[in-house]
Amino acid sequence: LKKNDLLHYAEYFEISGRSQMNKEKLGSELYRHISYAGYLENTLLAATQEELVIFRKLLEVPFSEKGIDITYGKLRYLTAMGAVFLFRQKNTIYMVIPEEIKESYRQIDQGSFEQTHHKINEIHQYILAMTNLYGAFSSKLLLGVYNQQNKNHKKMSFPECMDIIDRLAVRQQYFYIYCGHIISDYYELPEMEEELDQMLMERKGKPFYIPKKSELLKYADSLYEYETPEFDLLKNFVYTKLKLGQRKAQIFLDGIRYSCAIGKSIEMIVEDANMHGVVFEGMGQVNEFLQLVTELSNNSRLWVNGGHTPREMYEKYDKYDKPNLRPLP
Repeated sequence: LKKNDLLHYAEYFEISGRSQMNKEKLGSELYRHISYAGYLENTLLAATQEELVIFRKLLEVPFSEKGIDITYGKLRYLTAMGAVFLFRQKNTIYMVIPEEIKESYRQIDQGSFEQTHHKINEIHQYILAMTNLYGAFSSKLLLGVYNQQNKNHKKMSFPECMDIIDRLAVRQQYFYIYCGHIISDYYELPEMEEELDQMLMERKGKPFYIPKKSELLKYADSLYEYETPEFDLLKNFVYTKLKLGQRKAQIFLDGIRYSCAIGKSIEMIVEDANMHGVVFEGMGQVNEFLQLVTELSNNSRLWVNGGHTPREMYEKYDKYDKPNLRPLP
């Protein structure tokens, strides 16, 4: 590793005086930080299952060539935390786990680790799923849903739940933590604060859509498509009547689905269509598109509805319905 690489890790660990240290001193200080008891275990407890597989394979060899199947995204967390290092030799990138790290790993109680990691990973899946469904929610809701759907496990306490959330928050996520709430990174920029407040105000008092565990955890995948007849009709329209090309059409459809979930207006979706270079062949086609998008919106799981669709809100919870959200005849 070059000195600049070591400086990068030293900055993460906030090692004072790092800029004045030579390479040998930097290496010594880094070793002191990453080899202390518990550091590696805490790092790996917040790793995904895929990251753990990569790490454990590297334990078995002195070093390994980084193949095209292992993207830098898959290595980002492990390298950022100093569990895996990359080095270049000629035109090839190699991955390596230092012997000191391997020795630290051998000291971990694997039985206890597996049990704790399984629970943290499952909570992580719940957080991702609920973030995609609700946009923002309290840690108390997470705790309640998890305990309700996992009655065969020991009931999780609120401090334990917060400890897991804090562990996961140390790594890059698609959500952030604010005042005990878990919030989608869609709202992370300061200029989105007003939109978040508006969404929460409109959602106040509405029940959350909480499906069975098997269905709920499907939403942990941000690309999970909750298939509806309305989306199939829109998809058919986009692919057969709009001349976008397959890839552009798919991106356009994904954008519409996401726009519906976060509650964008029809006008804003039309603006997005213009940005994608969509050209309609007359007002008849425009009206057909608007009708299909409206139907999709009325059957999409919206953050402002706590994951319910407008149609569900109308049919099950009429007192929460608004005239402009009534299903079309």
